[in-house]
Amino acid sequence: MIGWALLAFAVFASSVIFDFADSANTQAVTDLRPHAAARWSVTMYVIGLVGFYGLVQVSWWLAIPEVLGLYVGSWIAVTWQRHKRQGAACSRSL
Repeated sequence: MIGWALLAFAVFASSVIFDFADSANTQAVTDLRPHAAARWSVTMYVIGLVGFYGLVQVSWWLAIPEVLGLYVGSWIAVTWQRHKRQGAACSRSL
């Protein structure tokens, strides 16, 4: 039972990081930074393997923590970008 809970947490955490990496990749592409976009793309692939392995090899029920992680990852990425932009706006006004 503990092993399954740890795997569910690993899938959740990896999907949070995956979604954050996806947002960072999109921002790097928008900013025309090809090497940063490429690094984020590789990060997404490697981290995505954790969730893929869990779903295919262990249980399709792991889709639940994976989907929750994607939601949380998007929320974190958007909140981070908002704070980053607000900080940039404040420093420009000084």
